[in-house]
Amino acid sequence: RGLQVGALSRHELVLAQAVRVYERHWIQRVPAKAWPERLCDCPHDCNGRLELTRQAVLEVGAGAVENRTPLAFEQLLVAAAAWGAGTKWRSVVRAQRPWTDKLATAPTEVGHLLANAASVLLDGDGATEAYQTLLEGRGHISGLGPAFFTKFLYFAGFDCSKSERRPLILDRYVARGLNDVRSTNWGETAWSSLQYGEYLDWAKQQAQGSGPITSEDEAEYRIWCHGKSL
Repeated sequence: RGLQVGALSRHELVLAQAVRVYERHWIQRVPAKAWPERLCDCPHDCNGRLELTRQAVLEVGAGAVENRTPLAFEQLLVAAAAWGAGTKWRSVVRAQRPWTDKLATAPTEVGHLLANAASVLLDGDGATEAYQTLLEGRGHISGLGPAFFTKFLYFAGFDCSKSERRPLILDRYVARGLNDVRSTNWGETAWSSLQYGEYLDWAKQQAQGSGPITSEDEAEYRIWCHGKSL
């Protein structure tokens, strides 16, 4: 089985992928200064919702990598989580668990743990080791699961990681799509670092093949669309 591929470029298809966000749902519920100021420049629709694109969050990620501070990486997680959650309140609440759950990691530690994971991603053993660090290693953040922390890894490292494996987003729709096109039987959460690495290798093969897919994150976007349609 194969992915449906159209004529749109990566910029038109992937980087322009936009999600509407209510800023107040985040500014009122995350630590002070954790909402990235650069997102204030994003356009708003007629209902006052922020139109947040993948490109805009990648720019937040580039700024975080340049600054390398705990606050900058925490701002990146907020931006990535907001982009991933959209306007559905249930999704917003789930995305905010690292800061709101009673048993969550102390808010003052979140940025430091993210900075540690980013260091593993950017300067250490790369995407799969950073994945393992956030999944159950010393860098694990209570309330932050793979569907959202892989967004953080993607936005922090896709354009900056020195590893041969470029970090990508892995959520239940990606897993469903992978199961369908590869005849696997992955669950819908708690994937191992070995599975994550297998997924990254698959996406790289798609991007380097003779087909029209030009980048790993285009493969991710298309498999996500495929999985969501099942």
